[in-house]
Amino acid sequence: MSSKIRRASVVSVSKLSTSIDKAIASALKRHEVGASARNLLGRGDILGRVLRTANVVDAFKFAEDVAAKVNQFKGIDATPALTRIPGGILAGFIDRSQSLRQIGGG
Repeated sequence: MSSKIRRASVVSVSKLSTSIDKAIASALKRHEVGASARNLLGRGDILGRVLRTANVVDAFKFAEDVAAKVNQFKGIDATPALTRIPGGILAGFIDRSQSLRQIGGG
């Protein structure tokens, strides 16, 4: 029985953070929405920015743009995501390559 070995891709935190900042800056210009100054990790899985001036449709378009740019990184499977929070909408992405975790035995 042959077994294929797959090596994990590693992206440095600083390189990923810089790329996320660039993706968000690009989406902010394109959609002309007001956003928080820093990236946030909400609910433990959505990474993005709080949009204060956007409706849900605009926020989702923003999230789609961010996810598309972040997906250019090997090893990242970004899916657009939103959640309403006090003060606005957290719009960004979930990294699906990291989001599934086994809980419990089985």
